[in-house]
Amino acid sequence: MRRRSPAIPRSAGTLAALCTIGAALLTGCSSSGPTNAAPSPSSAATTATTSTAAPAPSTVPASGPPPTATGTPAAHCRELTVPPAVKAEVTSAYGRQNQPRLVHIRPRSGTFYYGSCGGTTYAAAVFEPTAGATYAEQVASQDDGAAMKYLSRPANGGWTLLASDGLPRDPRGCAAIRQIPAPLAALWGDCLARP
Repeated sequence: MRRRSPAIPRSAGTLAALCTIGAALLTGCSSSGPTNAAPSPSSAATTATTSTAAPAPSTVPASGPPPTATGTPAAHCRELTVPPAVKAEVTSAYGRQNQPRLVHIRPRSGTFYYGSCGGTTYAAAVFEPTAGATYAEQVASQDDGAAMKYLSRPANGGWTLLASDGLPRDPRGCAAIRQIPAPLAALWGDCLARP
């Protein structure tokens, strides 16, 4: 036996409120219907369920700086002046992590970027062979080997190779490298100012 739902009173105010809510649900907009009608219990339940939907992204208030690719707030990113010791560490770390191992390399003049976001330090550079480079090192420094390399170092760790520019290089520069926080890439001018 089917149960009947309780009858809803059909007063003019209740019907107006139900029609107003129905129109709002069908059009997806807030209604501009009568405001003097008291909502019925069923319309209050409908209103309660429709008002719990998440607001559109454009209406969500910001609760701080936007997160970056690594989850670090943008306010914590800064470009740093690179000391010669850091250049040497980054060059050595890249050379050790490459196959074949590269010993006779250096950052190409004007291509070194250095900065930090939160507790992580980042570097980017194009490396080139130096005098005394072996044939294997010279070959490794061509094509992909001549692309910009991106490395990072956590607060209590060593430098690690994160990524390399593709061939051909993305016109967005390091803004296209997802491992580099976007605010830092912006501080670096998307690595486009230097070849």
